[in-house]
Amino acid sequence: MNDQPFSPEAAARYLARHGNLCPNCGSVLIEAGEVIAPYNGKFCQDVRCHACERIWMDIYTLARVEPKSLEKSCFVFESPYIPGNNPES
Repeated sequence: MNDQPFSPEAAARYLARHGNLCPNCGSVLIEAGEVIAPYNGKFCQDVRCHACERIWMDIYTLARVEPKSLEKSCFVFESPYIPGNNPES
């Protein structure tokens, strides 16, 4: 297991891509676990890359709150990346 920190450049690249590509190898073959309940306004989620087997935690900060209706969902995917299309290639 590699628990060394990511370089500042790799972390910035990962955040700029909204967590869609592995910060270690750039693969799209990543899988995220469930989001863990909040603590002091932060949430975390375990993530694993199936290409390089690197694991890490995504950490989320509560940004806003909105009323929810049956027509609205918080699961709206607006990724600019096409699965299998690795911009690093």
